[in-house]
Order: sequence, then structure tokens, then C-alpha cells
Amino acid sequence: MQYLTNEKLTIVGAGGMIGSNMVQCALMLGLTPNICLYDIFEPGVHGVADEMAHCGFPGANITWTTNPEEAFTGAKYIVSSGGAPRKEGMTREDLLKGNCQIAAEFGDFIKKYCPEYNLTRMFEDENDCGYVHQSVKKPYIRCAIEYTFNEDDSLSVRVPANSISFDESTYTLDSITPLKYFGAGNMTDEGFIFFPDGTGTVVDFEDFYDQETGKSENILVNVDRLFGPDYCYSSINGAHREQVTMPVYGLVGTVTPNKATEEILDGVGAEYDGTLKTGYFAILEEGASLATLSVFSLVATHKYGNVYASYTPYPQDTFDLSQTLSVGSATKYKMVAKTK
Repeated sequence: MQYLTNEKLTIVGAGGMIGSNMVQCALMLGLTPNICLYDIFEPGVHGVADEMAHCGFPGANITWTTNPEEAFTGAKYIVSSGGAPRKEGMTREDLLKGNCQIAAEFGDFIKKYCPEYNLTRMFEDENDCGYVHQSVKKPYIRCAIEYTFNEDDSLSVRVPANSISFDESTYTLDSITPLKYFGAGNMTDEGFIFFPDGTGTVVDFEDFYDQETGKSENILVNVDRLFGPDYCYSSINGAHREQVTMPVYGLVGTVTPNKATEEILDGVGAEYDGTLKTGYFAILEEGASLATLSVFSLVATHKYGNVYASYTPYPQDTFDLSQTLSVGSATKYKMVAKTK
């Protein structure tokens, strides 16, 4: 059997189904007879090597190893079959994190055991393969957040509109949410969220998390705009909901003080029984007409609930052009104000 080259080919992740198919394809295409199979899963990679030996490819020199130094040293070509599979109980974030670690380790092995492979070689390989790098411009958004501790022991948070800057030719800024998780409360403890729906709504933590059974429910409440919609632009539709006219919200929760907090409490002579009631009451003093309020908790993922305000620094509206002449598939047009 005639092969294109006798150089060493290393296939990473060869102990899996995709890796084993890569080995077989390389031999069937006559790429090289010298193939090293590498995988951290010893039974899998050993089995693939035995399977390839049983196929009887003429002149094939199949080796396998779980040692990265042995696999990468002297390799002229390296092919990776991917990463780890998703296992039971893993989220997509868990899978992505694990495979990013595998990819970083893969790069480290090449750098350590294949020192002759440099950026010049990499660019040459990319040109041979016809690879074209597409550079995506990352968004650059900058703004200032001012914190002020007032004489009455209150905290003021301010985002100056003139401090907001970004590439307006490429991106649009839909909203800003400062301190989204400020004062978030543990839903497994005693507490409540105050939300100004109508005359006021109190959401008790215990209504969404049962301590005895561990049963929980998610919370997601959004108010599109404080003080209601502007009916000069918006039509009246959908179910009736109370109009929010008070730009306030708050949360009260139970916390267990850490050692530093205990020392402070003991220093001022405060009395407590191992836990503390903490909370806050927020007032939107400026920009309330551009704010939306949300109550949020994914207790199936984490045990914290929070309430927060988001602001639309650039007022905008959407127009329906479907009834006009010469309109294509895009019938919605969004107009964004130029001033903040």
C-alpha cells in the first residue's frame, strides 16, 4: 500500500468513536502508516489500536499511549477529535468549561513537546488549508458609576449619562442594569421582596421555596416601563396589569454574619441570635421614566432572589411598516434617540 508520507501522525482523543473513525479514515486514504493514538482513557485507546490491527492495513504502524510526551514528541501532524462528552448532571456551562481546559492543555502539549512548531508554521498551514481568519470586533462600552455615602447612612448610586461611551457606528446600547444582585436574599431563609405593583406587593421567600420538601418555583416578574406605556406610540393590548407609579422597591433577608461582622457587632454592643435581618429600600430619584423593574430568582439553579432596575439610556420606539408600500420582509423599524 502506497502512503503519501511516512511522517508521524498523532490523533488526540483516539479512544472515542470519532477518534477511532479518524484513525481508520487516515489509513484508508493512505495518509501515513505511522499513527500514534493518544487518549487519557486507556481502555478506549487500547481497544481502538487492537481494532485497527485487526483491519490488517498493509505496513501500518499503529501505536497507542496515555502519555502526552510520548504522543506529541516527533509528531509531524496532530489531529484532535474534539473534547469530553456531556455527562449526566452537567450543564452546558460545565461542558464548555471542561472542554476549554482540554483545549488549553492541548496547546500546552504542542508548545512543550513540539517546540519546532511556531507561529510561522501555523500561518503556513492555515494558508495551505485555505483558512481565513475572521476578526470580530469586541464591543467597547465605558461608563462611570458614582457611589456616595450620605450623612443619613444611606447609599446613593449614580450613572452619569455623559459618561457613557461606545462605538455607536457598530453597536447599540439597549439598557444598563447597575447593581443587579445588590442585597440579593437567600430564598431558603426567612425574608421577602417588596415590589410596587399597584398599591404594593410583598413576595415572601417561603411562597417559592419549601424548607421541608425542598420544592421550589422560579420567579420572573417584569414591568415594561414605570408610570405605564406612552399611548401616543403604544396600543392597548394584552391582559390587564396594575400600573406601577411608585419608583421604589426593596428586599429583606436573613444572613449569618462572618467573623469580621461579628467583631464589629460585638464592638458596638449589638445583640443578635446568630443571624441578622438585613434589607434595603431603594428609591429611583432620577431617570425613573426610563426604568423597568424586575423581580428574578432561578431557585432551580441558585437559591437567591433579587429585585433590580434597568435603564434605557437612549429612548427608542419601534414602528410597524407592514401596511406601507414597497416593504420587504423586515417590517419592524426601530428608531433610537441620539441624545441620552
